[in-house]
Amino acid sequence: MKHFFYKLKNYFSRGLLINNYNVYAIAFIGCVGHPLYWIWWSYIDPKDYENLTIRIIGIISCSILLTRKYWPTFFKKLFPIYWFFTVTYNLSFFFTIYLINSNFSIIWTAATFSMIYLSIMIIPRYLMFAISLILGVGLATIYCYLLNPNLILFNKEYIIFTYFPVFTFAISTGFIFSYSNTKGLVAQTRAKSLEDLGGSIAHEMRNPLGSIHQSAYILIKKLQEIPESKETNRILISKKEKKELEELLEIIDHSSIRGNMVIDMILSNIKGKDINKSKFKVYQISEVIETAIKEFAFAGSAERAKVSSNIKHDFYFKGDENMLVFVLFNLLKNALYYLKAYPKSRITISTKKEDKGEGEFSYLYFRDTGPGIPKDKLEAIFDSFMTSGKAEGTGLGLPFCRRVITAFDGKIVCNSEVGKYTEFTISFPKLSKEDEERKEELIVKKDTTDYEAIIKEKYGNKAALLADDQLVNRRISANRLEHLGLKVFTAEHGKDALKILETQGDEIDVIFMDLQMPEIDGYEATKLIKSGKKNKEGDKFKSFKKYKNIPIIAFTGDDDDETISKVKECDMQGHIGKSWNNKQLLEILDKAIS
Repeated sequence: MKHFFYKLKNYFSRGLLINNYNVYAIAFIGCVGHPLYWIWWSYIDPKDYENLTIRIIGIISCSILLTRKYWPTFFKKLFPIYWFFTVTYNLSFFFTIYLINSNFSIIWTAATFSMIYLSIMIIPRYLMFAISLILGVGLATIYCYLLNPNLILFNKEYIIFTYFPVFTFAISTGFIFSYSNTKGLVAQTRAKSLEDLGGSIAHEMRNPLGSIHQSAYILIKKLQEIPESKETNRILISKKEKKELEELLEIIDHSSIRGNMVIDMILSNIKGKDINKSKFKVYQISEVIETAIKEFAFAGSAERAKVSSNIKHDFYFKGDENMLVFVLFNLLKNALYYLKAYPKSRITISTKKEDKGEGEFSYLYFRDTGPGIPKDKLEAIFDSFMTSGKAEGTGLGLPFCRRVITAFDGKIVCNSEVGKYTEFTISFPKLSKEDEERKEELIVKKDTTDYEAIIKEKYGNKAALLADDQLVNRRISANRLEHLGLKVFTAEHGKDALKILETQGDEIDVIFMDLQMPEIDGYEATKLIKSGKKNKEGDKFKSFKKYKNIPIIAFTGDDDDETISKVKECDMQGHIGKSWNNKQLLEILDKAIS
């Protein structure tokens, strides 16, 4: 039965245009229109037919719409079904009863004409509109017949020659205008989505970029402070200074990774893609909180001083560190924005661990003593594109935070009191018995493997061709590969890569191929190489003999499903991002060359 109601609800949801504007429009028609017209046509300009009972039912059904946000959760899920029958009753059913009982008067003919247009605007899907219209008209006709069998329900001459063409015209033109308006709205929505997407990426990227900027600034200052030896023209640094520099570089590295992840997560959010749980690991909550506070791009020491952590109860959770850091970044960013006008306000991140029973949760509390959130806005803070007074806000942060925590099988809720505090509570389920048994295996430990040494030993005698139209990417990656012992040939685009292969191809052991390039892109260049052709004209390689077996690795910042599918179709040996690390490089070289 539950499955039946779920399918029914989804069917009605897809066929109806449900939003607050339409809900309030119908509620207004019912709650105001019914009593107003009853008074007008009963006392001011009396008509032959009026039915108070039918109007009272209409008023009640529409009044219930106004209480929608107070419905219990189960009934909220069934709202599309209730909405359909309320619209059907107050439009096609109601208007047909009055049309028949007024003997198809001009007033009610015109009113029914308007009703058809309104129904199409609210129910734009052809099938659902037809069901609503047929159901309403059919039940109204049966109702009229049962009350008065002698009533002339339909006059063939009127129906065929007068009303059929009129109502057919109303329905057809209604759908034509509805279709054109829908296309216009889709175009506007798409433009607005792109604008919001750009704003969101720019907004969210400020944090990792801010961390990179601050770390680079401190790094430069520290290097400038280190004295230079006049005898050797080299600088000598202490172990402490070396550790500080390594930590700063580590923050820069992590921030660049998180920056790329921000873009991936926003694009995933826009596309509505599910979060991949297969790569979830086990993390210690205290370490993730410490990382988030350490890497957050605070505006200054005063802003940093507002934030403190109180981790009395540590616990493990299964999820993704970067995603939870992103959640905490969003909460910090939002809180600090609103705390600007509250110099004495503070942010505290604390935890609580529950050890009793099965299915218990551990909790993370994020509390600020700022302005608070009004009750009328509190319910909507997790809605997409919901912002509250933030000039640069996109409203994409908290909805994605909820998606992340839900993917962790947890919950995120918000409580607030205006003028006192706002507190987000994030619940994490206890590790399952299986995960508890595999905890040591799943816990993410600091990787101490010397990947650089392994690459130098295994591939230091190899040669690579790197094709990338971006000069900076090409130079940086080429220098990094050369530092690892590889000989590197560089190409500006696919056409250039083909020329190099013709003359020096047999020296090359692997190709890193950018996908989006001028002249000849990476996809086409790969297809030409695999077929033994050195140009678009189809001329065969003469000097390059191992073209069939040359491993080609996609060198791209895109790792969406479409790109990966194209990479496989081109018979590439995998892909690697442009901000690669040594571990990723080793994995792809092992896969491609072995």
